[in-house]
Amino acid sequence: AQIVIAAGKETGPLLYLAGMPRSPDFERILTQAGVPFRSVDAYRMVPLEHDLETVARQLRDERPQAILLYSHETARQLFATVEAAVFQSLGNLRFLCMSAHVADAVPDNLGSVAIAADPSEKALLALL
Repeated sequence: AQIVIAAGKETGPLLYLAGMPRSPDFERILTQAGVPFRSVDAYRMVPLEHDLETVARQLRDERPQAILLYSHETARQLFATVEAAVFQSLGNLRFLCMSAHVADAVPDNLGSVAIAADPSEKALLALL
């Protein structure tokens, strides 16, 4: 939102192609700044059901060094699905987060958390 506000382009309303569910922060900040916009729900995130034991076994077998987290909701679902003990058993695990809001969904004491310099995939991958 701050980048949009700083750009200050007065070419008409911003078209925000958004997902559901989403955080209201972006739209709230634009509204407070008086930036005209129109939100359109372009996609919907639907949680998939995973067998907990299969996910835990894959994590243990593959032993990732890092887990990339793109959204707060994805992170929330991950930690609601997989027990903390599974992550703790992996040791030195890194959670790489697209933003501070995403990092807020990572429980304490599961590994290190790094936040991308800006909310882009390029910045997220740079953490690797």
